[in-house]
Amino acid sequence: MDKAISEALNIEPVFCGAGIGTFSVFFKREGIPTIVWEQNTGGLAQQPNEYALIEHMINNAKVFALMMAGGLYGEYEQK
Repeated sequence: MDKAISEALNIEPVFCGAGIGTFSVFFKREGIPTIVWEQNTGGLAQQPNEYALIEHMINNAKVFALMMAGGLYGEYEQK
């Protein structure tokens, strides 16, 4: 995922523990490896009136597309 984020958004991602207030908790409980990520939303995530910028949704699509294409060709495999 870090390679896909770097390539799609031209940034170096920062990884840290999170995901407590997200849907990932349901996957984690079942033992399914989970990654949660966000672009800076100004601290609005998981709050009333939360919203996402269209630009961020487009960026998400770019990252997911690179991850899926890379998965087909082995470029972004999990280590």
